[in-house]
Amino acid sequence: MVESTLSSDGEKGTRGESCSRGVRSFTPRFYSAARRYELTMNNFRRLPQGMLGAILMPIGLFLFAWTCSPPSIPYIIPILSCVPFGMGILLIFACIIAYLMDTYQTFTASALAATVVLRSILGAIFPLFVDGLIKDIGIRWGASVFAFMALACAPLPFVIYVSSLLLLSTASCLLWELVLRREF
Repeated sequence: MVESTLSSDGEKGTRGESCSRGVRSFTPRFYSAARRYELTMNNFRRLPQGMLGAILMPIGLFLFAWTCSPPSIPYIIPILSCVPFGMGILLIFACIIAYLMDTYQTFTASALAATVVLRSILGAIFPLFVDGLIKDIGIRWGASVFAFMALACAPLPFVIYVSSLLLLSTASCLLWELVLRREF
């Protein structure tokens, strides 16, 4: 006779079911090992908004660069081109802050302080050469330089996301092998 027991949530069940025995023996070990090796997708779930921002920011910069100079273009067009640029900056900024908060949980304040210092240094250095850049090559190409820089950085969130998925799939396969061999 199979002994009937109550589980922790009050449901009636039987002890010794072969299916649940296998799941019960592997699942806690896998999750404890996954926690130990930090194999969670939490760090990378914020990257899709950064991907959208990485697409919008160069679009807005290129639109602004090539519509701001000629007087035949109405003034509202360069102003409206700042909308995708602003949305891109906000999405990227929110993505970076959320990613740093998820990654450096205990040291979030230090990670955010490092980004503030880097932004402040770049904010102090850029005005030193931007004026000369605009005077030498013009407003269109001067603004396009920053658009090309943004375009060069645009693949970064995609590369980080894809490489993290590959790393997680490889690591979880290795972890399952360790669980099955009982070597961790």
